[in-house]
Amino acid sequence: MYKNILICLVGLPASGKTTLCKELVSRGGPHHILHVPFDRYLPFVDHNLDKTAWNTARNSIKDRVALFLGGGGKRSAVECSSCQVKPKLCHHIILLDDNFYYRSMRKEYFHLSQVQGCVFGQVVFNAAVENCLKHNKNRSESFVSTETIHKMATQLEHPSELWEKHVLSLESIESFTPMTLQHRVKKVENFIDMLVMQAIEVDPALAENEKASDRQTNLDSILQQSDIALRKIISQRIKFDRSKGVVREYSEYMQVKVLILEKIKQNELQVTLNDLNSTIFLSKIFEDHC
Repeated sequence: MYKNILICLVGLPASGKTTLCKELVSRGGPHHILHVPFDRYLPFVDHNLDKTAWNTARNSIKDRVALFLGGGGKRSAVECSSCQVKPKLCHHIILLDDNFYYRSMRKEYFHLSQVQGCVFGQVVFNAAVENCLKHNKNRSESFVSTETIHKMATQLEHPSELWEKHVLSLESIESFTPMTLQHRVKKVENFIDMLVMQAIEVDPALAENEKASDRQTNLDSILQQSDIALRKIISQRIKFDRSKGVVREYSEYMQVKVLILEKIKQNELQVTLNDLNSTIFLSKIFEDHC
């Protein structure tokens, strides 16, 4: 049985995701249900206008969830008071409360679940756009523009791929009443019980492949940025040589660049993305190889 379960809540704004999460947490029960409301941590920006800030905030949430899963209950975006007393006896149901309308958003957490040995599931909140607009007007917090809700409705990608095998689809409701809420809560509780009972082992080879893929992506980015930085360094070096009356073939510098990139690729030179924030680090390496 897995210790932790990650559940992505998929649906339009004002479709009832946060309301259900609060009800589940308040009910208690045999599981430690932890609510991660993305609205609390994401900056109030239009991600189409300020995509960098939006992506940075989302990555920060994912990093904090990963810290919690890998740190035995260390404080992060997710907290569990029980872990402070008996961490080995505490397992968690982590409800990721966001719209998750793109499949790629959800797949990031699927990959995280594979690496951390968790069960991954999704709860889809089906809702008519007109109902979401009506409920959205009554919200005192996290109000979303009408345009954004309509846009999300056209872009929402429902679970359909092989890795999206644990999915609960909730029917659309016109109004939130105590009866409709309890009906939804019961369905989600049954879904959680099913996930808890899963006995599917995470394939170690799959987890290792994911890690290898991440390492390769990181290396490719480092090589690409190093190549751009070295070209700038060579251009500056040639200008400096000319100002001093020194004549040196461009091809000689290019050979140095190729040598440095190959050493980075073979891990003979340790270079991180942070090292490439300026050309100072690579400039020193370049001088050492000239």
